Amino acid sequence: MESPVITRNSHWGAVHGIDAIKVINSITDMKDKMRITTSSTTVELEGQRAPEGADMQYNRLLVDNFLKGYRPELFEGGKRPEKKLVEMIPGGTVPLLMQLAILGDTAFVGQALESYCKIGYKCKEASPFKNTVVVTHTDGRRAGYILDDDSAGHKVFQSVGAVRPGNNDGKIVKGMLEMFDDAMTK
Repeated sequence: MESPVITRNSHWGAVHGIDAIKVINSITDMKDKMRITTSSTTVELEGQRAPEGADMQYNRLLVDNFLKGYRPELFEGGKRPEKKLVEMIPGGTVPLLMQLAILGDTAFVGQALESYCKIGYKCKEASPFKNTVVVTHTDGRRAGYILDDDSAGHKVFQSVGAVRPGNNDGKIVKGMLEMFDDAMTK
């Protein structure tokens, strides 16, 4: 009989599975009944797009400092090309699906995006629940990467995504609080 092939992913899957079993086995505070409440909303964030004809692959390599490995011909005499990024054009909106699940005294706030940590921190600070967990990547229709408002001027790959940097933190926190209001009246 052939032995199974252990891949990096299956190894980490097994490690996380063992961790989950340990956590489940360590739970000692059980309740006979727990109220579960849910809510969801969609928040419209400001969108942006690349100008017509922009080489976004080049732009992404440039912003991530990977240009030399993929386009070495651009390094004349070993000198790096000017780091001039594509200026995105404001326009449209990007829907952000958010979900809320309250289990007893713990709230789980789901965001279909990948945000800078500061946005999650602001959500936790504004939450009416002491025990609040912010979960990202919650839906296949992700809004993409989102910079927090204070980082809006950073020229990183998140700044050239579908969501225009800046003016998003408050909208996301407001959407979360609206879900709490909805859930608390059920």
